[in-house]
Amino acid sequence: MESQRLTRRRALQILAALTVGPAAACGPGPEPDDDPWTLPAELPKVAGGTDADDVRALMDVLLPAETDAEGRLLSPGAGDVYAFSILQLDHYIPLAQGQGLLPPLPDTLLGDAMALDAFLVSGLAGELNRWAADLRPFSRFADLSAADQITLVDDAFDDPERRPVVEFVRGVCFLAYLGAVKNDKGLVEVGYPPFENFDDGLAVSGYPRTPQGRLIDAETEDLTELAALGQLDDYTYNLNPPPPADDLSSLLTPGGDLL
Repeated sequence: MESQRLTRRRALQILAALTVGPAAACGPGPEPDDDPWTLPAELPKVAGGTDADDVRALMDVLLPAETDAEGRLLSPGAGDVYAFSILQLDHYIPLAQGQGLLPPLPDTLLGDAMALDAFLVSGLAGELNRWAADLRPFSRFADLSAADQITLVDDAFDDPERRPVVEFVRGVCFLAYLGAVKNDKGLVEVGYPPFENFDDGLAVSGYPRTPQGRLIDAETEDLTELAALGQLDDYTYNLNPPPPADDLSSLLTPGGDLL
C-alpha cells in the first residue's frame, strides 16, 4: 500500500497495534473518520515551528525532565534519552521486538507500518495540531503553554480516537528510557548501576565485584569482610532468601527441593 493512500483510520490502527506495554492488548484500535492524515486545513503553514518540535513537545509532556532552580538536571526525560531518534518505525519495531514488547507482525500490518514510516512525524504533528487548533485557533502544539499541552494530553488518554497517538509515543519514550538505546540514563535513574562501557554494550562484567567494578574472586577473597568494608557489590547480597509467606512444608524438603 502506498503511503499517501493510508487513511487516518488505518494510521491510528497501526499506532494502536505497535504500542508497547499494557495498551498493546487493547484491541485493533479506534474507528475514526477516513480523513487523510495531514495537517488541519486551518494550519497549512504555521511559522515558528516544525513537525519535529510538536512531537518532541508531546514527548516532554509524557516523560518530562526534572531540573532544580538553577537548571541542573535532577531526573532525565525523553529528550535526555533521545527518544525522538527511535521514532522511525524501521528502527522502533526491531527494538521493541528485541525487547519482547512486540510480537511478530503480520505481513499486511508490517507493510502498512513501513508505508506509514515515511510520514510518521508529520502525521503525529498533524494530529497534535488538530487538537491545538481546537483549543487555541492557529496555534501549533509546541507553541501552547505547558498547562494547555498537559490538558490536551490528559484529554487524549480519555478519547478512544486520540488515545493511540499518546499511547504509541509514550511507548517510544519508555523504550528509549528503559531500553538503554542511546544511553543508560533512564536505567540509572530507576536504580540500575551505570553501564561499565556503554559504547561496547557492556552493562557489567560479572558479580560479585567492588563498587568500582573490580571483579572479586569468591574462592580466594572474604566476601563477608568486603561487605563490612562497603566494598561488595553483589546483586545477590550473598544472603539466604527469606522464608516464604505461605507454608510450603507439604511441598518442599527442608533443603528447598520438591517432595
